[in-house]
Amino acid sequence: MGAESDIYDVAGYRNGRPATEFPGASFPVVFADSASSFTPTTQVVKVYFSRIDPNMHGLGGVEINPILQMIMPTSGFVAMAVFFEQQLDRMVGQGLVTRAQVNEAKAQLGIPATPPKEPSATMEGGDEQ
Repeated sequence: MGAESDIYDVAGYRNGRPATEFPGASFPVVFADSASSFTPTTQVVKVYFSRIDPNMHGLGGVEINPILQMIMPTSGFVAMAVFFEQQLDRMVGQGLVTRAQVNEAKAQLGIPATPPKEPSATMEGGDEQ
């Protein structure tokens, strides 16, 4: 550990910064297909994330399995939701997803479609966080 090869990837520094500034390989990673439950209170929100797995008993079909429970302060959830909304708008602006895909997901939850937004100065560059 600590060897020069530990701080470089194949291309050298990551984004011009040493790899030691990023989470290591032991940083927890969880793959989820969706959120399957949401319980809000004035103090905290609780969200269950789920994964769609094949039926492990050979019966065909899939099973939706909860795999992670996230509990966070309500104020943090509000900030995260606004951040995700901003990122989704950026993704639409960059062509990574379409407004139709967003509206289809909203329709599945009974939420009215969002009309296209005018690009803002912060969304055009894509560099701002």
